[in-house]
Amino acid sequence: MLKPGYSDPQLHRYNGDLSKEWYVDFYFTCQARQRRKRVPVRLGINYFSTVKERDREGRAAVKIITESLEAGWNPFDCKIEAWLLSHQESEPAPEPIHEMKTPDGVPVPTPATLFPDAIQLAYQIRQKELKKKSRFNYETGLRYAIPAIKAGGMDKLPLEKVKRVHVRMLLEQIGKLRQAEYDKEGKGKVWTPNAFNRYKSYISAYFDALLEWEAVEFNPCLKIDDKEPIDFGIHRHATDEELKMLKAELPKYHQELYNLVRFEHVTGMRPNEILQYRYNMTDWLNSEIKLSYLEGKTRIYRVVPVPAFMLKWIRERQGDHPASNYAFGRKLRSGPKSLTANNLSRLWKKYVKDELGLNISLYSFKGLGGDAKRDAGVSYSGVQASYGHALGSSSTKPYLRKEGERLRQQIKESMVDL
Repeated sequence: MLKPGYSDPQLHRYNGDLSKEWYVDFYFTCQARQRRKRVPVRLGINYFSTVKERDREGRAAVKIITESLEAGWNPFDCKIEAWLLSHQESEPAPEPIHEMKTPDGVPVPTPATLFPDAIQLAYQIRQKELKKKSRFNYETGLRYAIPAIKAGGMDKLPLEKVKRVHVRMLLEQIGKLRQAEYDKEGKGKVWTPNAFNRYKSYISAYFDALLEWEAVEFNPCLKIDDKEPIDFGIHRHATDEELKMLKAELPKYHQELYNLVRFEHVTGMRPNEILQYRYNMTDWLNSEIKLSYLEGKTRIYRVVPVPAFMLKWIRERQGDHPASNYAFGRKLRSGPKSLTANNLSRLWKKYVKDELGLNISLYSFKGLGGDAKRDAGVSYSGVQASYGHALGSSSTKPYLRKEGERLRQQIKESMVDL
């Protein structure tokens, strides 16, 4: 007869090698089944990309596993994630109480609010601040987060008990739901690291809203690293040959579309922002465009610096037109009515992708212009400022495709001998 018991859980860290999957394991003997087996457990250890973080999470995992075994967890019956959830659910969850409401009448979540209810309330609190496209994205996140919470057995979990492990489980469950939809569509799509990062940003935004109303003490998403994204080349920069062809041929097909591409390249404004640009947003004295959050992607006011040659072109384009006119209105001409983003996309497909056969995106010229600014001597922080990105943020990096090459060349040219 085998005696019941288990060995001490041990963290396997491969001497700090981050290229390998770290895990905790132990041996467990089940008396009822008269079987002994080795049980490996990860609990999200490998979501972290530094040795220090993985060590910390590994030690936490060892503690959680040890406490679970002491409390009666049998690995032959279920995985530890399921046991943890069932153990938490066995505790009576306090009834959610909403004594306060936001100025918009949304009940304020509390630590006792159940996880799915808190996420929904967080979105309701934030939705008024979001632009149309952002609202659609966050609604998509919500549409999958709530079923994933329920599918993962976390729907009875009060907000005060939600930890990083639950958020990681939530993201994994969202991935499973999305992949199931992809498989049903039969188009060969897969759940990517890019999608993981995107949904993590939605969940993080919900927790930021909850943090503002003191329903949580910290945002559990902040300690979950983004996954290394896949560059699909959707917004790759045009090659020198493609750029030469576009400059020579596009004006023949559609001069106004070429004018918009040039404007994006020089100013770094997004296509949607350009479509909303009116002449009265120009500060002629200071050579700037005042772009408020009503036109921009984010809810911040920012200033777009405009070089003298472009300022002259804007003045000539306005001519006798009213200052309230759009610079790129209907048919991309100066006028009182704006062009929709969908119509602009159709024009780009027709004249650039179909007529010229160039598989490049309109949005890529924002980044191409950023690289051109850097090549012309503008500092990295200067490009950040022109884009409206916070200094030191990572938002600018994806736009500047030549930055690594540029820095390596700088070292070659500037390094001194010993």
